[in-house]
Amino acid sequence: MFYSKRVQITTPKGFLWFGCAGVIIGLFLSVMAFFVYSSDENFVKIAKHAPGTVVNLVETINNNNNNSSTSTPTISYFPVVSFKVNEHDYTFTSNSGSNPPQYQQGQSVDVMYDPQNPLNADINSGSTQWFGVIIFAVLGVSFAGFGVFFIVFRNKIRPQNMINPPPFQNFN
Repeated sequence: MFYSKRVQITTPKGFLWFGCAGVIIGLFLSVMAFFVYSSDENFVKIAKHAPGTVVNLVETINNNNNNSSTSTPTISYFPVVSFKVNEHDYTFTSNSGSNPPQYQQGQSVDVMYDPQNPLNADINSGSTQWFGVIIFAVLGVSFAGFGVFFIVFRNKIRPQNMINPPPFQNFN
């Protein structure tokens, strides 16, 4: 049997701590978004393009590390792409998988690769390329925004248990 402990913030000081934690987490996630963006942007600047072909789809099963008997595993399909640079063939498995598969076996794709290390490659897809940046940025701004809200309005927010109940009325 599972028991959960209900956490109640009942003082303005508690709201201050809660707000500060939100701001710190938000700033950390925003910094992560910046580093992911910088890394992706640097790769895009140096990357060369080559035509590639999806040669296989790798099926990956994720059990979500959940011991519940009702959880169903999720399946993702990762494209394996082959491309040629200077008469050398290279093959890589994309970091972006989906279900249903975004690509089909035999489909032509545009490959971006590092000219110094052609095995450092990925499919040129804007949606997957900036996904990490968008997730970190949205979460960072959300946490920081809620944190600032709790800090600014800590004296105006009154939890339900601090509000005085109406006086007892006897209807007899």
